[in-house]
Amino acid sequence: MRLRPLSGLLLAVLLAGAAHAGTPPPPPNSDGPPVEVVVYFSKDDKNWPRVDAFLTKLNAQYPRLSFSRVSIDMASGYKALQADEQRLELKEHGEITLVIGPFGLIDKGDLHQIETIFPNLVARSIGPKTHKGRLQSNPAAFAKKVFDDEAVVELVKGAPEANLQLYVVRKEKEQLGWIVDAYHPISCPVCSDAQCLVALELDDLKVKEVEPVRGLEFYGNPMAKDDVHKLVKQFSGQKLSKDLVKVDEISGATKTSFAYESILNDIGAYMRTVSQPKK
Repeated sequence: MRLRPLSGLLLAVLLAGAAHAGTPPPPPNSDGPPVEVVVYFSKDDKNWPRVDAFLTKLNAQYPRLSFSRVSIDMASGYKALQADEQRLELKEHGEITLVIGPFGLIDKGDLHQIETIFPNLVARSIGPKTHKGRLQSNPAAFAKKVFDDEAVVELVKGAPEANLQLYVVRKEKEQLGWIVDAYHPISCPVCSDAQCLVALELDDLKVKEVEPVRGLEFYGNPMAKDDVHKLVKQFSGQKLSKDLVKVDEISGATKTSFAYESILNDIGAYMRTVSQPKK
């Protein structure tokens, strides 16, 4: 599955827990500083009235948005657009271009990033931060699924900052393996934090299975089940005796998926320092 270029945009590609694109949650409190948004348009563009009306409606939901509509029919407006395109390293020229902070979105032909991505970007920027923080997981159920129906888990200890919660998996007195509840905060304000459960074999730290705790999203919409499977399946069978260096094109395109590779490497580094409990 090949990703479509997003004009240098590396933003809400995996946005767990957000509303579907175009349907942001109820508006947050309007208190707070204005959020500046610049929209470059041409009055001759037949799609501009539709996009303008869409932005006006969104502005009513989010009063903090402060729009500047700049016509590229004027030399000064076109020059400003070129400056923003260069600053943001946009690879495609839009018929309509929207700029908010370090992000640029375009509408061009059948590519409608402004209508499909911008609402979630706004919701993530100034709405409730439901995409951040550690979620409650169920390592016990995961252990029964991956190891044995009679498997039980016991919390051992957390790694530094408790981002890694380590569980030993047992069946009666026999140790079957490990489970790690791994949480990876991401500084990008619109990107979801990453969290997953990782099952490891006992002796060689081979990955048995990876299961997302936060749902994964693709360009603001829930990622297809097949793509989620492809993303996490790449780690199965990998030995964490050394760092992983390879990710597929889905992982390589997103901050949150890159975090999965970091998570596995952090787990490997941590587990190599943990003494093996006796069977």
